[in-house]
Amino acid sequence: MKRRIAMLVCLLLVGTLASCMGGCGAKQGVIEFDSECGEVCETHTDFEGVNIQITDAIWNDTEIKLVVNWMNETSYEVTYGDYFIIEREKNDTWVSCKKNSYLAFHDIGYELRAGSTQEKTYYLAGSFRISKNGKYRIRTECSVYDKGPGGAGKKCELWAEFTVNFDENTKKPDLIEDAKPVIYLYPEEKTEVSVNLTLDGRLTCTYPAYNEGWTVTAAPDGTLTDAKGQIYNYLYWEGESYAQYDLSKGFCVKGEDTAAFLEDSLARLGLTRREANEFIVYWLPLMEANAYNIISFQTDIYTDAAKLEVSPAPDTLIRVFMAWQAADSYVELPEQELTAPERTGFTVVEWGGAKVQ
Repeated sequence: MKRRIAMLVCLLLVGTLASCMGGCGAKQGVIEFDSECGEVCETHTDFEGVNIQITDAIWNDTEIKLVVNWMNETSYEVTYGDYFIIEREKNDTWVSCKKNSYLAFHDIGYELRAGSTQEKTYYLAGSFRISKNGKYRIRTECSVYDKGPGGAGKKCELWAEFTVNFDENTKKPDLIEDAKPVIYLYPEEKTEVSVNLTLDGRLTCTYPAYNEGWTVTAAPDGTLTDAKGQIYNYLYWEGESYAQYDLSKGFCVKGEDTAAFLEDSLARLGLTRREANEFIVYWLPLMEANAYNIISFQTDIYTDAAKLEVSPAPDTLIRVFMAWQAADSYVELPEQELTAPERTGFTVVEWGGAKVQ
């Protein structure tokens, strides 16, 4: 059954995203939860008396979340879990907003007693992409035990809709995952080094932990040691950025030729054989089975989106970032010229990449 509930879940997500100001930035989307908007927002339930309502929403620098009220107006017991999905209406069809092909949820059940309500918060950032204007919905499910204790539960699907309205003058493009950038440090002698990253977006994973920066003792062979004595080969980070990578110049390479192409290109871009090997074993499994790969090594677009500050300042800085896209057929492209500076003195090397949809 469908219920139309006015003045309940009219969400205006206004994308007033401020410019990056230190750290990972002060960027945030302002969500106005307007219970007086008068817009009719729709909910759905498969079982009369069991429903959900969106009661609040938060969008800031680090998270996007919906606060949902679960309601059981029946005389039966209900259980629900952590599972949910976010979908967007497109051409009268609901399409998933998942960023990846898989989602993982805790295997846990919450008991919703007869005649009771519960509040649950659903975290969207990292798993779902919400970057376009339009109608969205959160869809979830529960089990209703209408046969009494010990009986089989009846599965029930529920959803609640919400509307996203970005300010088109400040709307940011889709976030793109910057995968496994790693940073090597090669001082001429053992040196304490501080590294700070300012990303136009947000960090999703770092190792060692990025606590407003990294501080390590670096040896000439690249070995890094933190304050606790833990040893690392490099500094690792992943994130989501608003960079709009340019694939208009580069290379179109057969999937089966990708390994040989990367060996040659990375050497010309200044990576050592060990660094290139670590790059290739990460990216090759994602690329070699494709018919073709469009590959473009980014320069200013990447370095402007992921600003790196190293102290003491390096004598040589090499940053290699590959944007790529799978293709079914060959695409003619103007080729890039690949060069690298000579390694002298304290050298810092970074490599990473992004698969562009």
